[in-house]
Amino acid sequence: MMWSDIICGGREAFFKRMTKNVLQVPWYYGSDFSAEKLKWKPELEKMLNSWKSQGNLASAILELDKAGFDMIPCTSNWSNDKATDAMLSFIKNNVDPSHVKGFMTAPWAKAYKEENPKVEAGIRQFAAAKRKYYR
Repeated sequence: MMWSDIICGGREAFFKRMTKNVLQVPWYYGSDFSAEKLKWKPELEKMLNSWKSQGNLASAILELDKAGFDMIPCTSNWSNDKATDAMLSFIKNNVDPSHVKGFMTAPWAKAYKEENPKVEAGIRQFAAAKRKYYR
């Protein structure tokens, strides 16, 4: 199992080197799954050492699906409280269910009492989206 964001630095190189027996964890913490976000942008591949390459994170989910990789998509409420609902809805409606082996959420909060509300909100958001789209 591996985080799949390396694909953002070179889709073709990734597919040449990656075997299908490695479970992929594509992550995207946004809620925008518009046509523009889902369009692969080759010019961003040259920016791997920059956050700009991550402009391909949403489209990477579809690229992995089209290439036949199994995945556990990861979402988060780290920067967007609507991201989890958006991700599970998108996956349910756009990804081959045989490739989806589960889901992950990554709240990216410290285990301090002060950050518990963010973590707890993430758990509630994830549970609500899971019930809504995967009964």
